Amino acid sequence: MSRFAGEAQRLALIIRDEPRELSAIHHLAEGARIGGDYGLARTLYGESLARNRARGNRLMEAVELANLSMVEKKEGNLQQAERNLNQAIQISREINNSYILAGSLIGLAAVAMSARRARQAARLLGRADAIYSATGLVIDPADKPEYDQALVAARSELGEETFAEAHAEGAELSIDRLIE
Repeated sequence: MSRFAGEAQRLALIIRDEPRELSAIHHLAEGARIGGDYGLARTLYGESLARNRARGNRLMEAVELANLSMVEKKEGNLQQAERNLNQAIQISREINNSYILAGSLIGLAAVAMSARRARQAARLLGRADAIYSATGLVIDPADKPEYDQALVAARSELGEETFAEAHAEGAELSIDRLIE
C-alpha cells in the first residue's frame, strides 16, 4: 500500500492536485499504522488533519481524528484518544455522517475496554450496531479488529446477560447521553 500511495503522492505533487496528494498522505499513514510505525502514522495523520482542516474538509477532519485516536490508543494515550474520538463524533454529527459516527463509537468502545470500562464499551457497541442496522452500513474493515476485541473483552468481563443488557441499553440511548 505504501509504495503505491507514495507514487500517488509524487504524481499529485507534479500535477499540483492537493486533494489527491492528501488522499495519498492518508493512505501512507494507514500503511504506517498497519505496519506498526506509530510515529510515522501520527506525523502523516497529523499533516492530513491540519491540511484538511485548512481546506474546510470536515469529513476528512473527522476521519483523521478517528485514525489518530487509534495511534494514541496503541501507545497508551487513552485520554487523547478519547478526546480525538469525541471530536470526530461531534463533526460526524454536524455533517450527518453515520459511517464515521459508528466507527468513532467503536473506537470509543475500544478505548473504554482499554480503561477497563466494560459496561460503557458494551453500550457504545450497542449504539454502533444500532446505527449499522438502521442505515444498512457495514463496519469498516479497518474498524473490525477493534470492534471484535472490544466485543469479546466486554462480554468476557460482564458475562453474557449483563453484556446483553448494556448493549441493548446503548442501542436506545442518544449519542449525547451515551458520551456524557
